[in-house]
Amino acid sequence: MLPIYESEQLRVNPALFKSEDITIQVKQEVDIQTFTTFLELDKDKFKSANPIFISNVLVPNFAIQIPTEKHELFLQKEDSLYLYKDTVNQAIDTVKKQISTSAIQSNTPKYHLVQSGEALGRIAAKYGITLEQLKKWNNLTNDLIHPGQQLIVSMNNSNANKTASDNTNKVIYTVKQGDTLSSIAKKYNVGIQNLKTWNNLKSDIIGVNQKLVIYTRR
Repeated sequence: MLPIYESEQLRVNPALFKSEDITIQVKQEVDIQTFTTFLELDKDKFKSANPIFISNVLVPNFAIQIPTEKHELFLQKEDSLYLYKDTVNQAIDTVKKQISTSAIQSNTPKYHLVQSGEALGRIAAKYGITLEQLKKWNNLTNDLIHPGQQLIVSMNNSNANKTASDNTNKVIYTVKQGDTLSSIAKKYNVGIQNLKTWNNLKSDIIGVNQKLVIYTRR
């Protein structure tokens, strides 16, 4: 019967080990490819001599068989081996974070807060987009905007191809005493003309308890 080392998944056959081999242990997890490269060992032969390691990773506190003539080289390179592993892992983590950050940034629309005296054409030119894009992204049916209104001025390719309804939530607002189209538009950062278009209003007159449809950005 084969002896079992702490886990039924880790088995070792002593008959595979040669008398000229020496037993060592690693202090940290190290992948076999890196280990054999550092010690100038044949990877396949090494794995055959160490069947205890089912995966491609050497784990601490388990016996590892290497040729006796490689023992001194292991002692010389052991610290460098761990340092190399840590450096590679840090580089991989950095790249992953950069990719993740880039993906988030590319999927986030950019907004512009309308200032007094600004016009749609001027805003579009500022961000290097067309007037048609600006109106489409913000569900605008005309060129009317007001100070304090937020406008989408940059979108990624996938968002740019979506319709306005893909990027908005529908709100049913009940008009209260003292409300005006202007105050409601400012509250939801939409255009007055949008409110009129969405609700088929011919004038700015609204009544208490009147229901208004409003589309807000998600």
